[in-house]
Amino acid sequence: MMLLEVAPGASSGDNPHTHGGEEVGLLLSGELDYWIAGVHYHLTPGDCVSFNSSVPHRYSNPGDIPAVCVWTETPPGH
Repeated sequence: MMLLEVAPGASSGDNPHTHGGEEVGLLLSGELDYWIAGVHYHLTPGDCVSFNSSVPHRYSNPGDIPAVCVWTETPPGH
């Protein structure tokens, strides 16, 4: 589990990525756009996302303040 901060305008890149395991995140402040398997989700404080990391995914912060999340990634096989 980690506290993740995404700066305004920052992103994971234009191309979705994949890896083993699963991810769960809870947005505490700011806003975050997430694309999971090509589906767009706009997260605001209190929103949560959960997905298998082998599905293509990417994120970006479209806001003017940092997006702060509690984030957990599990390794493959757990």
